Amino acid sequence: MTRSLLFIVRGDPRTSPRPAEALRIVAGLCAIQQVSVRLVLMGPAVRLLGQETGELLEDDQVERCRPLLVDAGQPVLVIRGSLEEHGIGVSAVPCREISNEALARMSAESDSVALF
Repeated sequence: MTRSLLFIVRGDPRTSPRPAEALRIVAGLCAIQQVSVRLVLMGPAVRLLGQETGELLEDDQVERCRPLLVDAGQPVLVIRGSLEEHGIGVSAVPCREISNEALARMSAESDSVALF
């Protein structure tokens, strides 16, 4: 049975390196394909998906990790309305909006949840 991990990232990547570190961890776990990993971005963390990364603290790390997420073939999940709220018109990686209720269900169904 494959273990399922849910990463919820809500920190601001302009002021904290933690969101970029979460992205790096998720990309690495996706690459080894030993666990089922889902990444949910909420609030200012959706800035990790923006086309422009120059304002992010760890912009080089974000640029290196995003292609790995695309290769994993699973969209990044974002809380409905977060992209528009933070001015992200076009996401640099495939993403899918979910509700807070869906996030609650995923949290309950996951073997482990990490909050960044």
